[in-house]
Amino acid sequence: MPIDLFSRTSPTRPQSAARLDTVLAVLAWAETATLVVLLVNIVTVHAESVTGTVGPLHGGLYVLCSLGVVAMRWVRGWSWLTVVLAVLPAVGAILALELMRRDRVRDRTAVTAMS
Repeated sequence: MPIDLFSRTSPTRPQSAARLDTVLAVLAWAETATLVVLLVNIVTVHAESVTGTVGPLHGGLYVLCSLGVVAMRWVRGWSWLTVVLAVLPAVGAILALELMRRDRVRDRTAVTAMS
């Protein structure tokens, strides 16, 4: 059976998805903030202390955010193509936030249509 990279399945565990949404959103915002700090540091003073402190923090947040995106594959039914795009350095966290926002809108629309 071929793997369909573009398919989506419906969420199977809404409570798990809501919890993972929150955790992933915090991780994504934190990763984006550390990236901004690193970029501003490079453009301005290039302080080694900032790079030495924020660099590893950013790397750890990137790994955790990437693992959260992979978890969304199973919890939210994201396609593999979506997962690959969402773990791209520098833009993946922002893309993941946008995908979660769209999922919430879709979920609210589905609940409204059912009631």
